[in-house]
Amino acid sequence: MLMADADAVSKVELFSGLANILASRIWTLRGGQGRLPYALAQGLDVRLRSPVDRVSDVANGVEVTVEGQTQRFDACVLACPLPVAARICPDRAALLAPLNAALGYTKGLTVAIGTRVAPRTPAMLVQLAPRDDDSVALLFLDHNKCADRAPVGRGLIGCCWEAGAAAEMFDAPDEAIAKRTLETVLRVFGELRGATEFTHVTRWEMALPHTQIGAYRRIGEFNAAIDPRDRIQFAADYMSAAGQNTAVEFGARAAAALDRAQASWGSVRGGQPMLTLANITQP
Repeated sequence: MLMADADAVSKVELFSGLANILASRIWTLRGGQGRLPYALAQGLDVRLRSPVDRVSDVANGVEVTVEGQTQRFDACVLACPLPVAARICPDRAALLAPLNAALGYTKGLTVAIGTRVAPRTPAMLVQLAPRDDDSVALLFLDHNKCADRAPVGRGLIGCCWEAGAAAEMFDAPDEAIAKRTLETVLRVFGELRGATEFTHVTRWEMALPHTQIGAYRRIGEFNAAIDPRDRIQFAADYMSAAGQNTAVEFGARAAAALDRAQASWGSVRGGQPMLTLANITQP
């Protein structure tokens, strides 16, 4: 969910949010949302802290270079931020460069606040308009989201900053960010005054694609230009409204495209079947 002032984003974001929130049921996972990727990763060869230098299109396969070491694969799925994909995959510059030039990423600030008592509300989410708060946009009451998020009787609030305000405060000390966030929380839930147990600040250098007006037209053009027979496929947050639904949908599309195409390839001699590059950061 993109958290930015309405005049700075595509209206598609609004319609997507309304459809997801008002026209469907919202689910959460006991044990945290991280259970899904961890479950999917069971039995796979997952390598962390492996910065990729280059993804190259070669005869009968794809070469991936990680810290100077190159391996061959039948195919590759890039599930990383757009600027990273454009940097490490120059062989697809004609496809990636136009969208990368037009679509930036927001910086994100989130603050988790634990309290000794829970706020007196059954709400899962409180949204704040710019006239109510020019910095903090959303308060997720995680203890109401699922019973295992906080001990019984305590509160856990996830506070998300508006994109522009997050960029301005991004390099401020944790104490300053937490103090400003607490001002908002205590204004909304006065009963929590004096009940703060902890705060934790998280910074997201590339939080979400900043889908400004006209962005989805370019995103549509990018998706339409992907060759379903290509050994290099894409499944990432810049291909639709960012969220878990997009991750699942475009991951499935990439896998299905490769599954349909692989019968005509043959296998890379000495290579591995497929590689997915996800959440890649710069070296």
